[in-house]
Amino acid sequence: MAGHQHESINVQDTGTSFMVFHQNIRGLLNKSEELICSLSPDFPQVLCLTEHHLKHFEIDFIYMNQYKHDAKFCRESHKSGGVSIFVHDTLQCTDITLDEFCKEQDIETCAVKINLPSLTIYILSIYRSPTGNFLHTLESILNFLHNNTIEIIICSDFNINYLNDNDKRVN
Repeated sequence: MAGHQHESINVQDTGTSFMVFHQNIRGLLNKSEELICSLSPDFPQVLCLTEHHLKHFEIDFIYMNQYKHDAKFCRESHKSGGVSIFVHDTLQCTDITLDEFCKEQDIETCAVKINLPSLTIYILSIYRSPTGNFLHTLESILNFLHNNTIEIIICSDFNINYLNDNDKRVN
């Protein structure tokens, strides 16, 4: 699986690392075991997956050793797309409902809130379809979540090449 992205932050006061993994998985069905094996031995605390291509009833049956499925957005009308977040089973987290901001084939997102001993983090998984508009919606999401005491981590597949001059950069 190509395209692995690992990010880690040092948690204040504890000196430990907190690792978040993001991948555009391009279809999660039948890939969960391979994904978990590829992460060994340094398992991240959070897995953010974009384009899982699953419906609600399918993703609810995905099993990943050491992880619980905590947040998701699944398309109802169109194929492909979708975002999800899996959190290591040693962490307590809360699903943050962002369905009001989601629009199939535009912007799809889900989020969790994780309380660490010295830090509270919102983690978002966002997929923007290549034809979608998203900056206004992203701003609305960030305004909805904003709190001076909470850190926000965004794992995303925006499908934009900012090195090319085109109109998709401002949508």
